[in-house]
Amino acid sequence: MKETMLPEKLRQDVAVLFASEGDGGAAAFFSSLAGLFASLAGRTDIAAAFPELPALYAAAVESLERKDPEEVEDRLTVLYAYLHGAGSAYTP
Repeated sequence: MKETMLPEKLRQDVAVLFASEGDGGAAAFFSSLAGLFASLAGRTDIAAAFPELPALYAAAVESLERKDPEEVEDRLTVLYAYLHGAGSAYTP
């Protein structure tokens, strides 16, 4: 797995990527999520509780290297859904 990217660096890179697409709202939203996920991915206690977090985080960082906003959005959304829904069953 790739080295964990520092939260502020990841936030900045995501913000620049989405801002280049002309969407300031998305830039702010996704850069905030990226910074949060970067800080969580670096914590062993969190990784122990959410075992898929390191791999999902690495996939998000790798997608950022390809500079495809839709792919980055997708990877961050998968991370959010995993963390948000961990341990809870879906109820329609």
